[in-house]
Amino acid sequence: KWMRQVTDAINDLYEKGAITEGALQENEKFFTTLVHASNVALKNHQSEKIEALRNAVINSALPGAPDDSLQQIFLNLVDVCTVWHLAFLSLFQDPNRWAAEHQLPFPDGWNMGGLTQVIEHAFPELRGRSGFYGVIWKDLYQRGLISTDGLGTTMTLQEMLSKRTTGLGDAFVQFISAPNF
Repeated sequence: KWMRQVTDAINDLYEKGAITEGALQENEKFFTTLVHASNVALKNHQSEKIEALRNAVINSALPGAPDDSLQQIFLNLVDVCTVWHLAFLSLFQDPNRWAAEHQLPFPDGWNMGGLTQVIEHAFPELRGRSGFYGVIWKDLYQRGLISTDGLGTTMTLQEMLSKRTTGLGDAFVQFISAPNF
């Protein structure tokens, strides 16, 4: 199933003219990423992680792909992180865009609050589980993917809905997201 998904995605790139077969055959970075991602995919059953790995393989074939070391770091992150890690990065890259894409606007009545409110509004299944998502948040911070250390600070609505991902976090999200054509 995994190889069929990757093959279909690569064929789509050929059809769109994003890559040529000859260029891909000479792209060692792509083959390294394909093998690494395949090994990680074989150990996973979660569709979000499989999709992230497929997108990473596709993005590794395109011009402007991250260098080999960064790709390896990113694939290792997909392997060791949970789907919640990925969801938090997606949310906090641009909370307002995320809310629009998920048709889940943030309440107009919020004047002050904290990042826990944003998390628990976006992901109601996490309400009351601050110990759980606090570990994820700390992990993202320690890995250099988000810029804010703690969740407990009170802030304005504008600050609550501000971007929290770092440049590295943005590059990771881009690498594991479907390319825009």
